[in-house]
Amino acid sequence: MLTSPVFPYCHTSTGFTTRVTGLATYTVPKIDVLVSGRVLVNLIEPGTVYGDRLNEVDFRIAKLLRFGRTRTNVGVDIYSLFNANPALTYNAASSTALPFPRPTGVLTPRFANSAQIDF
Repeated sequence: MLTSPVFPYCHTSTGFTTRVTGLATYTVPKIDVLVSGRVLVNLIEPGTVYGDRLNEVDFRIAKLLRFGRTRTNVGVDIYSLFNANPALTYNAASSTALPFPRPTGVLTPRFANSAQIDF
């Protein structure tokens, strides 16, 4: 049983939430190309006190280059592949106009980056 520091006699329970995360990676043998992806899915009912579902898909494709003992991994990482924008953080002050607090931060929009050198 959790209580709020502001209202110590009010019962607050977050309940049980389910999250599924999957990660897969594969290196194509003859051409040394790495393909990988990550999927994160929250299995909660949307529109509840938790807000929107957080579903995120990340993707990576890279080419392995070898120069003697040095390995270079040149590729592209694409985060938030489908450009979802669920709220991640909320204003703690509630309003009578909204069923849950106002969002103050959302999932980072789609972006890409990559570079790695192993020696």
